[in-house]
This record gives sequence, structure tokens and C-alpha cells, in this order.
Amino acid sequence: HLIQALIAGLGFFLLGYGGILVWGGNAHSSSPVWPATAFGICVILRLARGRSEDAVMLAAMLPAGILANWLGGAGWAMNLGFSAINLLDMAAGLFAIRALKVTRITTARTAMRFAVAAAIAPASFGAVFAGVLVGILGGNGPLAALQWFLANFLGVCILFPLGMTISLRQIGKLRLSRRIAEATIVVAAVTGAAVLTFHVSPLPLTFLAMAGTIMAGVRFRLLGTGAALAIVAAIALAAPL
Repeated sequence: HLIQALIAGLGFFLLGYGGILVWGGNAHSSSPVWPATAFGICVILRLARGRSEDAVMLAAMLPAGILANWLGGAGWAMNLGFSAINLLDMAAGLFAIRALKVTRITTARTAMRFAVAAAIAPASFGAVFAGVLVGILGGNGPLAALQWFLANFLGVCILFPLGMTISLRQIGKLRLSRRIAEATIVVAAVTGAAVLTFHVSPLPLTFLAMAGTIMAGVRFRLLGTGAALAIVAAIALAAPL
């Protein structure tokens, strides 16, 4: 359980604090994107083999979230409240996904079921509690609820296509060991298009990033789409707000 707890805790902290940094390092309100909760759900689905391992990994992510929020300057009431809501979010997502009996994104149908179970349901659940908490603390509750929902929804959209499809078996099926040159060209094209779109050109060239993502999907299926989404999202979020 130790290795799983370390992976869960470290990953949750890095992505949680990264989400706070996207918002200028301010943890006093919901971040515009929060990939940590999506990571937590994904890593438990991929690594946990029982409820005890679920509990260990969730327990490891609680102090990780508290540390990320503390480094972002959140007060203790908001810090503990947001950290607890994050755990409730993940528990709700795990319950919904397992209730729908979907363990992999392989078709458009499973993708839609995952969207409901992993993105819409837990994000909505957490948004209610986040709005109530912020309202009690004197903030704008409805706005906080909307930000919470969108941040968690975006996190799932960014992480799940890659996190739930990447495996040695999938890499073998795509014969990536024989397509290193092609994969390198695709990654370079996606990266270049994203950098040009979000950091270089003053013109609205978002279609270039979309084209790169589509190309990756055509050549490397859902795994390629997930990897391209992660690259584009990381580059886009690194741009100044």
C-alpha cells in the first residue's frame, strides 16, 4: 500500500498545486482548472484492487490537498473545507463509475458513461458543497459552485482520455516501438501548434491545436488523442491569464 499511497499523494499534490498556480498561486477561491480530483479518481481506478486500497490512497491525498491549499495561502477553514470536499468528490466519482460498471474508455458509449460518472456527477456533487462553504465564509457561493464544477469537469476532460487508456497492452497494440519516428513527429506537430496558438501568434489559431489533436487521434487512436489533449492543455494553461 505504501507505493500506491506515495503515487496518489504526490500526484495529487503536484496537480493540485499546479491548478492553484494557474490561478496565480491564489487558493482563496476555486481554481479555473483542477486536475487533482480527476487524477485521484483515475489512479485509484487503475491501481486499487480493493476497498482497503481505496481508503489508503484517499487518505494519502487528504494531507496532499491540505498542503497544496496551504502553500496557496488559503485560510484554514477554506483549506480544510475544500480538502474534505475533494475527497467527497473522488468518492462520489468512484461510486458512480463502479455503479455503471465502466472501467475503460474504449468506445463513444463508454466515453459518454464516463463523462457522466467521472465528470458531471462528482463535479456537480462537489460544487454544491463548495458553494455552501464559500457562502458561509462570506464569499460568492453560486460563483464558487460554478467555478468548482467547471474546474473539475475540465480536469477530467484533460486527464481521463490518457490516464484511462495508457497501458503496456495498448502500447503493444499500437506497435509504438516500431513507430517511434512517427510518434515523435506527431508530438512535435502537436506541441508546435499549441505553442504557436497560445504563446506566439496574436491571431486566433485555435484550429491548429485542434488539428494536431485530431491527427494524433487518427494515427494513434484514443491513446493519441489523450496524449495530445494533455500536451495542448499543459501548454495552454502555461500561458498568462
